[in-house]
Amino acid sequence: MKMMQVGVGIALGVGIGAAVGVASGHVGLWLGIGVAIGILIGSHSGRNACPECASAHEAHVPAEPSSSGPTVEDSVARVHS
Repeated sequence: MKMMQVGVGIALGVGIGAAVGVASGHVGLWLGIGVAIGILIGSHSGRNACPECASAHEAHVPAEPSSSGPTVEDSVARVHS
């Protein structure tokens, strides 16, 4: 399934890249950019489509950053003192 999504993304990227390339006169450049964008779109589409993948993703979400270090107010107080 993942390979099919990447394939569809590449096809969309090539189509868009070809259209922009013909319009701008730089087909080779825009085809390459279209393939790269298509790979990105295809690899990110359908992410967490199944419940097992979604729960695994949620388990790896980073926690909120701790605020144990100095704050902006601490820095301002030091500058003004």
